[in-house]
Amino acid sequence: MQAAMMIGGLVMQMIGQSKQSSAMDDAAAQQEAAAEQSRRIGEQNAAAQEAETRESVRRETLAAKEQQSLRKARAAASGGTLGGSTGVYLNEQASREKGYVDWLKRSGGSQAAIEREKGAYAAMEGQAAAKGTRAQAAGAKWDMLGTGLKGAAGLYGSFMT
Repeated sequence: MQAAMMIGGLVMQMIGQSKQSSAMDDAAAQQEAAAEQSRRIGEQNAAAQEAETRESVRRETLAAKEQQSLRKARAAASGGTLGGSTGVYLNEQASREKGYVDWLKRSGGSQAAIEREKGAYAAMEGQAAAKGTRAQAAGAKWDMLGTGLKGAAGLYGSFMT
């Protein structure tokens, strides 16, 4: 009777440790899924930033061309030539507008890279957490094995006396 109670208690303890280990494995799987989701979100944010940058560059380039055409038309309408100081002014304005468009491209590219890095970093954190949880799950499995061996040794000892 005492042996049956010992076996029952041992089995219950091992079942509890098995459930704990399974729950940890499930939690690790969820952490891995969240890590992958973080990486995907980072990529989506970067792609959105790149699309926004392309649109901003397109609009600014179009606006610059319109302004340049308007300046040329005004210069011609006032009887001026496109050479001399007017030409220098028009070239300076075109250069300034090109510089702004180039800055938009660099800035947008940097923001997209930051979004990718944020997603990659969050994914890395999630993967690290999942590895820790899997290690805990493995520890629980080893505890279960130890409990079983200790219980078996105890039962063996009780039968030998």
